Amino acid sequence: MTTSPSAILIVDDEDDVRSSLRRVLKLDRYVVAEARSLAELLARDDLDSFFAMILDRKLPDGNSDEVLQELKARAPETDILIVTGYTDLHGTLAALRHGAEDYLIKPVDPDDLRSSLRRLVRLREMKSALQESEARHSGILETAPVGILTLDDEGIIESANPAMETIFGYPGGELIGASIERLLAPPHFDTWEKRFQLVRDGKEGGAVGQELMGRKQCGQALPVAMTLSRVELPHKRLMTVIVEDITERKQLESDVLDASEDERQRIAQDLHDGLASHLTGISLLCRMLAEQVEPPQEATAHQIGDLIDEAIQQARTVARGLYPVEDDPEGLMNSLSQFAARMRRDLKVDCRFECATPVLIDDNTMATHLYRIVQEAVNNALRHGKAEKVAIELRETGDQLTLRVLDEGTGLVKEDLEPSGRPRGLGLRSMAYRAGLLHGTFELSPGDVGGVVVTCVVPLPEKSGRRGEGSGQD
Repeated sequence: MTTSPSAILIVDDEDDVRSSLRRVLKLDRYVVAEARSLAELLARDDLDSFFAMILDRKLPDGNSDEVLQELKARAPETDILIVTGYTDLHGTLAALRHGAEDYLIKPVDPDDLRSSLRRLVRLREMKSALQESEARHSGILETAPVGILTLDDEGIIESANPAMETIFGYPGGELIGASIERLLAPPHFDTWEKRFQLVRDGKEGGAVGQELMGRKQCGQALPVAMTLSRVELPHKRLMTVIVEDITERKQLESDVLDASEDERQRIAQDLHDGLASHLTGISLLCRMLAEQVEPPQEATAHQIGDLIDEAIQQARTVARGLYPVEDDPEGLMNSLSQFAARMRRDLKVDCRFECATPVLIDDNTMATHLYRIVQEAVNNALRHGKAEKVAIELRETGDQLTLRVLDEGTGLVKEDLEPSGRPRGLGLRSMAYRAGLLHGTFELSPGDVGGVVVTCVVPLPEKSGRRGEGSGQD
């Protein structure tokens, strides 16, 4: 039954007391019902319909303390005011401990009664607002399509909503008390930990987002976007994390980039097999023509042939740039070695490729992304850093591949990075984006002797025969 905000039940065996209370309450537009004893009170089947109950502590058939527990069980939303004399305050306090909300001293002063009822109304309004707020907050957490975590200062999970459990595959409650490290794949936890400490210590404000590689309960990796915020409460500090599964978005981005690379390969193949082959045929005809004409025309024919040969070489150079890595396990090592050699030959830059032990990659898409990262990093070092010396390092450690580009140029400037530390320029963002597509991490840092160090760490796919003969050094 729904409690009426204007209905009050008076329980007292004295007619004068009930009459007096009834007049006051009706003046204030309350609907009043009455009972003369505990038996009459307990016989009613509408106790939960009253906003409040004014209950005399001592009645002919018993003490109100004896029925308070039953009354609160039958009408939990009904507030109980105990009416008592001065000499019975000790018992009244006991009644308050058993569930009564307030007490009135006999004879009841109308102003005291009104004040007590107003206080009960305010309390009820505050409780209702609090319940509504909690329900709204709970509803948001329960139905939010993104994961929501709260952490303590050490990164220990204090709460997790259902979406969080769905994303990572953990049953309800299992994440509570665990470190957030459980949800992140190495080396992404190290990246997260650096940012967590900055936000926790107030060195970075606002909501800070990162794209990282998560780890499900079953061990499967999944890309996630994690937004970290610090919340200051009166007596403690909380860290909140919003987690979004971005698997579909990453797949779409990868498909778009793959389509672009496929188009590059198609154009490169057309240039190599089509235009270059066609020009080669024309060059041969030109050489044959030179043998059949008079000397003045022979020189011209040879000159035309040389120009055609130069065009063939340019077409093949363009094709090589569009399709930089051959589809071969050693393709990345060979391409990086050739790239470093071209830098030395054409731009007179001391560019070296170092690969102490062979790194064989069967996935040509992965190899191409890594090559493009090196290409962009070296171009940035030459164009912006004015570097004259660049080192490209490739190494495999366990199930991870580390790619580093080190230059001795002018180094990072403030404009290169956003306040959060993320790359700002298009080229830098492109490198970070490619690393993300490979489920890896990307980091810019100052070099020991100046310049910039670009570091990309990516997990290697499980496959056999990854190592082979040869060094891969140029």
